[in-house]
Amino acid sequence: MGAPRPTPPPTPQAQPQPTTTWHSYDLPFRVLNIASDGRLLWICGTEEAIAVSDDSGEHWQVKHIREGSSRSLLHVDFVDSKFGYATGTEGTFLTTADGGETWLSRPGVNETIMQASLADSEHALIQTTSALLLTVDGGSHWSPVPAGQTAEGIEGFPYVFSLVALDKAHMAVMLKQGPAQYYAQAFFVTEDSGRSWTFLNLPNVTLYSFLRAGGQYWAVGTEVVHKDQPGGGYAVPVALYSSDGRNWSHSTGDLSACKPALCTACTNQGCFASKGVIAQIFVERTICREFPPVEEPGPRWASTDSTICFVGHRLQCAPLK
Repeated sequence: MGAPRPTPPPTPQAQPQPTTTWHSYDLPFRVLNIASDGRLLWICGTEEAIAVSDDSGEHWQVKHIREGSSRSLLHVDFVDSKFGYATGTEGTFLTTADGGETWLSRPGVNETIMQASLADSEHALIQTTSALLLTVDGGSHWSPVPAGQTAEGIEGFPYVFSLVALDKAHMAVMLKQGPAQYYAQAFFVTEDSGRSWTFLNLPNVTLYSFLRAGGQYWAVGTEVVHKDQPGGGYAVPVALYSSDGRNWSHSTGDLSACKPALCTACTNQGCFASKGVIAQIFVERTICREFPPVEEPGPRWASTDSTICFVGHRLQCAPLK
């Protein structure tokens, strides 16, 4: 008999691929904020600059910049595929009606605009360094949102946390008892373009995000349940939605991704959940996407279906899966 045949070496096994790294970008301005319409990524920043990426952050095209300007854009967003807006320091207020190809200056105010929400080209809510203002004519005239001295209890909520212009009639402001998201909140709501306002306090909830998604108001945070049980109950994730700001319904979607560390930073693309997960909870069926560990997680983020980007000391993006 012949010698035994040698045992063949084991078949090499596929090795895990290294974790995809985050990519940062060199741009001709400092990036201060980011937004997405689900397909395009928009960034804004110093020198009144605005840029866009249509390939998930691989390349950026500057659409507007004033080199040497002391003005910075702190916020950029789009209402639909054509109409968008950007606001910032020294009352800077820009809009576009052609999908971001051209940006025009609108009448504004003299103070830095800290927050802004536009329902369309005419109706807007803004918060400046000293006031909460409303316009119904595209910025030609600004009116202070009533301080609400006649609304019982509103004096206990002196901080403006978030504001949403839902449509030309419906606008709302989420107020907080303190300067952070974990304080109790209340809402100031109008259904007639700001002619009258209603003060509303939702019980048993602490809300971390208030935004517009799918044509409705959404508020995300925690709710205390079973308060009548021994120990006083416990908090669970909650997502509420409303079409008018006064009547709120509980979402029946899956919020399990929010349970470990809560969904504390939401955009209309979803909520930044724990362990590198985005949970898109503003749709009928919750979709979760994962991303690699990030050095600078924070509230200024945006995503497409395939990419997430954060703005911290720099702009950095990574694939989603």
